[in-house]
Amino acid sequence: MLDLNKIEPEEGKLDLDLRRVNYDLDDKSHLRYGDWVTFKSHSSKKVRISRPESPRGENSDRQPQDADYPSLSYELESEILARFPRWEYWKLNLVNKRCSMLLKSGEIFEIRKENGFKEPSVYMLASGETNWWTFDREFKSRRKIPDLPSDVCFTFGDKESLCAGTHLLVSGREIDGLVIWRFELAMNCWYKGPSMVNPRCLFASATCGTSVFVAGGVGIMANSEVYDTAEKYNPASRSWDPLPRMKRKRKLCSGCYMDKKFYVIGGRNENGELTCGEFFDEGKNKWELIPDMLKDDPVLTCHSPPLIAVVNNELYSLEASSNQLKLYLKKTNTWKMLGQVPVRADSNRGWGIAFKSLGNELLVIGAALSSASYSGNSMAIYTCCPDPDVIELQWKPLDSGRNRLSSFILNCSVMGTLFPNKSLSFGETIVSSGEKFELGFFKPGNSFNYYIGIWYKNTILWKNVVWVANRDKPLEYGTVNLTILQGNLVLMDKFQGIVWSTHVARTITPNNSVIAVLRDNGNLILSDMSNSSTPLILWESFDYPTDTLLPGAKLGYDKRRTQRGQVLISWKSLSDPAPGLYSLELDPSHARFVIKWNRTKSFGQVVHGMVIRSYRSLKWG
Repeated sequence: MLDLNKIEPEEGKLDLDLRRVNYDLDDKSHLRYGDWVTFKSHSSKKVRISRPESPRGENSDRQPQDADYPSLSYELESEILARFPRWEYWKLNLVNKRCSMLLKSGEIFEIRKENGFKEPSVYMLASGETNWWTFDREFKSRRKIPDLPSDVCFTFGDKESLCAGTHLLVSGREIDGLVIWRFELAMNCWYKGPSMVNPRCLFASATCGTSVFVAGGVGIMANSEVYDTAEKYNPASRSWDPLPRMKRKRKLCSGCYMDKKFYVIGGRNENGELTCGEFFDEGKNKWELIPDMLKDDPVLTCHSPPLIAVVNNELYSLEASSNQLKLYLKKTNTWKMLGQVPVRADSNRGWGIAFKSLGNELLVIGAALSSASYSGNSMAIYTCCPDPDVIELQWKPLDSGRNRLSSFILNCSVMGTLFPNKSLSFGETIVSSGEKFELGFFKPGNSFNYYIGIWYKNTILWKNVVWVANRDKPLEYGTVNLTILQGNLVLMDKFQGIVWSTHVARTITPNNSVIAVLRDNGNLILSDMSNSSTPLILWESFDYPTDTLLPGAKLGYDKRRTQRGQVLISWKSLSDPAPGLYSLELDPSHARFVIKWNRTKSFGQVVHGMVIRSYRSLKWG
């Protein structure tokens, strides 16, 4: 069972904005069985954490019991659990079924991200090590994850790694053949499988949110042919699905996800080196070839696959022969030089270098160009925020202190949220991580107008729209897009006029530090990531509802953040989401919720079908 005696809150003072309730703990306090936790609201209340009965004759593999603590709400319990040390989360699986589902769904990690916790996101295996290590984004702390229970052949052989959601997949060869070992972050444990439809090595891979694509490669049998097959991994079902075949067979190639497409670049086959690339468009379910994508790259023998990374939907490449960083120019199919990187990619023809995207930054790990900077053969770590318009980038060294490993990196994978593209056009959508909600352009009913909105995925579109941005400013079909401009989310028409904006009243923020993410609860959040340790929420759609109140949203008056009230206003008709005649809002003079006609005439207090949590908070019951 979960040992609360050994758990210390990760922050000394917990200040939760849950129904305007504050929880205060001093800097050295612990949560222990028998402790009373006092929370303050309009009526003070105490909750006691009781010790569950000790199991008798049960082992650690037992199923979680269907038991809850009735004195704690779902939201409160989730917020408290999110503050426990992350490496203790696997124990929560034994508490009850709800805690188990909280882990498996990944919701607890979303709560931690909202509250600004630093999550270990870089997984690495270095030369001379048999254990995988996980680092935080600043490389100030590291933790050894549990030993991978494979055989000696797998441990000391070549491996390839990739991340899908909260799963770390490591592919390699055991005595019996190619296998995949899966590390699940929520369970803090390794599991074997699932195997690919076509087991392979030397393949290309790319992560897209919670899914991962692989393509190409070769089998392990002698004289095995090079593959042109591809497949996609779904962590929810823990299964692989085949995709159409590529245009070219290739191995030792690299993959990335850009423009909502899976790109495979370079590699070689029985005909020699490949300078072409190709991409898979899921919408069209087909591959398209990009000739001469690497035509100007120097020809090296025994070189690594291309070192590539995508940041802010731009493709960057590290040229192993010259240590030069390059930017791919999509319109001309050429590359722009951005100067040298501060590590030695040329010493081993690109092998042993980690070149990854880390949020809105480029990450490179290897042996330093200047041996005076780092003693011995320990790794040098650098990051930078790339800007396509500059001539040369500025790299920032990260002092990992005593956390350094060997400078020759065998495997490196980044586990984190995919940063959505900075623009969204007709026919494109953004889907939440659990594929529950979707953001995009839609046409309601028999209307000829288009709107940007959020709806339940995989349902009849116009009947399930829960939020509309430009409800009173419809668009005609054409060249329009939703983009991030000067720190705001902006909807622009075909004449580049602003139709709708978040109107965040703050100092202008560089675009490359602002992201928009659609959460699995239907909330669209605009965040400033310039300080990666404490992301700043600039705007969220839950503060500006239209006609639907989703679970987790609130209705009332927000004095602290928006200084405005939330009001639900009906659609004008089934084909027109413009504000209609009926509204649900707070009557501050009588501290009650009322339905109004034309925002003037009240129909009385709303009680039936709703639960009033306080004078300022309301949810559907």
